[in-house]
Amino acid sequence: MDKTIETPKLDFQPFQSPFTDNPYAYFAQVREEQPIFYSPTFNFWFVSRYDDVVRILKDHQAFTNAKAFASPSELIPEAKELLRDTMFGTESGGLIMADPPIHTRLRRPLTAAFSARRVAKLEPGVRELVSKLIDEFPKQGQVDIVEDFAHALPLHVVCHLFGIPQSENTKVRVLSDALIDLLNAAVTPEKQIEYATKTVELYKYVLDMLEDRKRNPQDDLPSALIQEVEKEQSQTTIAELADVLVSVLVAGFESTQYFMAAFIALLLKNVDWENLNEDPKHLNMLVEEGLRLCTPILGIMRYATQDVEVSGVTIPSGALVYTSLTSANYDEHHFAHADQFDPHREQNTRHATFGQGIHFCIGAPLARVEARIALEVLHQRLPHMRLVPNQPMEYRDGLVLRGLKHLWVEVGE
Repeated sequence: MDKTIETPKLDFQPFQSPFTDNPYAYFAQVREEQPIFYSPTFNFWFVSRYDDVVRILKDHQAFTNAKAFASPSELIPEAKELLRDTMFGTESGGLIMADPPIHTRLRRPLTAAFSARRVAKLEPGVRELVSKLIDEFPKQGQVDIVEDFAHALPLHVVCHLFGIPQSENTKVRVLSDALIDLLNAAVTPEKQIEYATKTVELYKYVLDMLEDRKRNPQDDLPSALIQEVEKEQSQTTIAELADVLVSVLVAGFESTQYFMAAFIALLLKNVDWENLNEDPKHLNMLVEEGLRLCTPILGIMRYATQDVEVSGVTIPSGALVYTSLTSANYDEHHFAHADQFDPHREQNTRHATFGQGIHFCIGAPLARVEARIALEVLHQRLPHMRLVPNQPMEYRDGLVLRGLKHLWVEVGE
């Protein structure tokens, strides 16, 4: 073992207690005692402090994104073969795992297609959808915000953005969940085959959608993306666009759904809900502090392309690096009283929730819009909503994503 690699006192064990009970206490201890360490459990370097995380994410030359989405389970050959033509095996890597110049070529038309104007056009539909979901809440008893609201809202919004018929939303969710499960949880070989098969089905679904939009353009993101590529006269293929759109589709609701539930729980615990100030500026401040405290993304991966010294620790060339966004957002050296809810804090938008650098989340404006409108309409429609007292807060375990299994509320009179 290299002299720079020591067996950590606090190895990262995201699927075990005490981490599953309180990851924030673990992160605080790690930031203080061993902010960068090698984890033999996952064969990666764990990075916990804000400054180090941001430095790594911004340095795409020393820390490549290529093939950086590693599964907690080593994929069996049959699963790898099934996934050969997906982001797990293609050069474009679904944009998420691409480096320049491929990343630049693919991101440019997506940025143009996923414009501020397109996001703004979604606002009335998001508002209508929030109200519709509230209409479907049971009139009496308790509501599970996770299943009845937080999971449904971003799924319907992203499917609408893609022009996917509402009747097919559930199918898209099942296929997307399978892709995430490959990345996020330790799964058996049998489950790997099942999830890989569903992932391939998701790719075929998006590829067929793109072929259709090429013939019959609509007012949706796939059509706009094709038009931008044609305008540029680039060499980008339909298969590469499918890679990109699968990444946007999955990222567009998988992480947002977990954030939304945790954000609502945070607010019901920390604000005077009945007298909530609905001024848009105030709501935006609540959203930003919620994004910092409730990021659903535990961490994202990079590969070191060379030996790199980070805060006195040498990360060797070829090493997989896990940058913890959640830990960075709770770093007391960057956010005073980091574990406290303070929407008026300075540097309110400097959190790491959407990443940093060239891979900064392209859907960040949409996530912010969804959260602000959800907050506003929920308060208008349910001003007496409150948490069911003494309920256990149980989380789905994962290497990348962490989210509540249930959040029970009483909607009041």
